[in-house]
Amino acid sequence: MQRARFSIKWALPLEPGLSTHVALCDHEGDHREWHGEGADEADALANLIGLMTQQGASREALEYAATAYRSRLPSE
Repeated sequence: MQRARFSIKWALPLEPGLSTHVALCDHEGDHREWHGEGADEADALANLIGLMTQQGASREALEYAATAYRSRLPSE
């Protein structure tokens, strides 16, 4: 069985008012890892995507993070 290229790890707060932390790891090549934090999951992912963009993340990594972000937005 082939391992997935990307994975996301969460550190969710146990108390109100604490930040949500997210890490996205690219298991291919140099195994890059990016970290973000925010008020909730969507905010943490938005910050993560901004950081990944600044650091020149691959298109595939950004698409993976964007899909995770969209899945946390309220559906219309």
